[in-house]
Amino acid sequence: MWRTLGAWFVMLIVAVANGAVRDFTYGKRIGELAAHQVSTLTGVVMLGIVMWVFVRLYPLSSAWQAGRLGLLWMGMTVAFEFLLTPSVHEATLVRTHRQAGATTRSQYALSSQHTVL
Repeated sequence: MWRTLGAWFVMLIVAVANGAVRDFTYGKRIGELAAHQVSTLTGVVMLGIVMWVFVRLYPLSSAWQAGRLGLLWMGMTVAFEFLLTPSVHEATLVRTHRQAGATTRSQYALSSQHTVL
């Protein structure tokens, strides 16, 4: 079980690093859509490599075990996205609205209506 969690944590680090590389390097030069497409491709390749290495180091005994492992990793990823990212987005929005001068609750509510995530 610890190996499975460790592999997922490595995939998390790879995904965050992939996004950071996009944001701090080529993303500024090639535009948002193209940068997203490139980082999707590089992310899929790098995550595929992590999974391939994991399966080579710790062979799975059956397709059933592989399916359960994939579902576990997917569930952990979805949980991570829903539990962590909303607080990150909210903190970013609050900071953005404060910088824009929204100081009261009504100003914040009005400025939030125009924000697209």
